[in-house]
Amino acid sequence: MRILCLSDLHFVSKEGYTSLPKRRHNLALELLERVIERERGNYEVIILCGDLIDDGKIDTSEKDFFEIKKVIEREKKPYIFVMGNHDIGSDKISEILKNAAPLHYREYIFYPFNDEYKDDDRCYREKEEIEKFINFCRNNRDKKIITVQHNVVYPKIESDYPYNIENSEKILEIYRKCNVILSISGHYHKGVEETEYNGIYFITLPALCESPFSYYIIELDGKINFIKKSLYINKDFPLIDFHCHTEFAYCRENVECEKNIERAKIFGLDGIVLTEHSSHLYLKPEETRLFIDGIDILYKARKENRDRMSEFKKRVFPLKGEYVKVGMEVECDKNGNITLLPEDMEGIDYLVGAVHFLPEEYMVSRKKVIEGFLKFTEFLCKNKIDIIAHPFRFFLRNKMDVPKDIYDDVVRILKEYNVAAELNFHSGNRPDPLFFEKCINGGVKISLASDAHNLIEVGEFSKHIDFLRKIDPNIGEFLYTGWL
Repeated sequence: MRILCLSDLHFVSKEGYTSLPKRRHNLALELLERVIERERGNYEVIILCGDLIDDGKIDTSEKDFFEIKKVIEREKKPYIFVMGNHDIGSDKISEILKNAAPLHYREYIFYPFNDEYKDDDRCYREKEEIEKFINFCRNNRDKKIITVQHNVVYPKIESDYPYNIENSEKILEIYRKCNVILSISGHYHKGVEETEYNGIYFITLPALCESPFSYYIIELDGKINFIKKSLYINKDFPLIDFHCHTEFAYCRENVECEKNIERAKIFGLDGIVLTEHSSHLYLKPEETRLFIDGIDILYKARKENRDRMSEFKKRVFPLKGEYVKVGMEVECDKNGNITLLPEDMEGIDYLVGAVHFLPEEYMVSRKKVIEGFLKFTEFLCKNKIDIIAHPFRFFLRNKMDVPKDIYDDVVRILKEYNVAAELNFHSGNRPDPLFFEKCINGGVKISLASDAHNLIEVGEFSKHIDFLRKIDPNIGEFLYTGWL
């Protein structure tokens, strides 16, 4: 069994609110969503060890708590919340947390403690709660008990601030007698790595709301294994997101230029390229496929003064600098012309070429599709693109098996025109390690792309790095790093 363990979100949606600058109050819900998206399918139970919100007394506290609850319940996994000192204030929140029942799962029981707090944040476990726990354990002798609380039981944190539960020594003795195998706490934002004492493992989770935005996966399989993870990327090679969409994309969810840049920096990227669909800038949503018969439609849109290219440049170009560049995601018409007018090339730092669809004349057989795909891939490369976007996603989108026998052909084309291959996991894309291994062996650079349409995707390269390290640990040697 694998448990996803998080603590101390300190979420506040209220605009302009801050208690401590290092706490990312406004991003806390997004941080939670990022963790869940990254670990989806990798855990069975979710634990949150308190301080879900930063101040239970402010007017958004109840709403913020239910936003967190909604994100967790959307996963349809068993979960445990416990109350922290910052959660106190809302009667409704307190009522929900205090009525939390123990979670029975397989041979384990997760027992939540919602301890009492004094005005100076000192925490004390009431005698009634201790006796209730003892009786519960007597009635469940065949189960392995995992306790969940906000404050630290063990080890002793030396500090003027009260991180430990005041009667922790008594609690330790009771845990030893009650078949507790693991005790999970939060509250101390630095966290404390796993410690064994009297046959019990203790872990203090770090605060998710503070960089490096850490959390744990705990494995229970005969023995207990603790895996610490962080959303911030620690690496010894440069990371650039060459394909991050903006508010100009018709298919966007909530991406926005400044917010994209902020997140790229927060999560450890060395640069970001704000890249937009050129067809979205020239054409209306219902027209974006019509260029395939010829790019005259782009000139027509320009002549009718209904394209948004100048609006895009006015919005994005002032953001350019050493950290931020601008890209254009282009396609080709049936004559091999890219969807970017010559007069609009100026100021565009990178061209990202994509085969999203083919003329109908190619969609009549698998053989013709493959022929068209290779032809349009070479069309793009001849137009001096820098990167080929999400190679072979075209086949997945059209519910076709990816033709592995053309990997060598694509690698040859990319190598001939000095074009990088994009590694992209967006929207169910399933990159094949074999193709990227061939790229590396063939001297084709690998470009990393979030292809972000949602802010939780910006700077999220954990899959990319794990994927490439399985092919070759020396990941920095074959990454495309552009201007760096």
